[in-house]
Amino acid sequence: MSNKFITKVNPKNSIIYSDLSSKIIERFEHSVGMLYFLEDAVVSEIHDGEHLNIDNSKLLIDAINLYFREDPYGYISNRVNDFSVSPLDLHYFKEKLKSARSYCTVTYNSYKRNAIKIEELFFKTNKKDFDSLTEAYNWTKSQCVLK
Repeated sequence: MSNKFITKVNPKNSIIYSDLSSKIIERFEHSVGMLYFLEDAVVSEIHDGEHLNIDNSKLLIDAINLYFREDPYGYISNRVNDFSVSPLDLHYFKEKLKSARSYCTVTYNSYKRNAIKIEELFFKTNKKDFDSLTEAYNWTKSQCVLK
């Protein structure tokens, strides 16, 4: 039986296969996903099937804060896999990522874009959605310069 909501992830959507791969300075691997650090941005790629919440994201947040310290940066969620985020914990992420100047998501299908709309009901901040990782990065850089 086929489910029209199941989508195949194109691994080429990962930052490591993009034109931004040469900008990766450092990477951090965690059981829930990967972080890729660029000069003024961090790109997260959470593993398929994960549910991101306060408990399993502490090490990710610590890694981001250790890397950027007080320098401004943007957070890019590159949604190459299907995963969920606890909407009630979104304020926690914003509170703990104090130097983040912008947040954006990159989605590759309408199903994921609709899920983002639900998250946005709980997460009021300087956030934008994109369907291109390069566009998201360019916007993120502009937000870091403006602040």
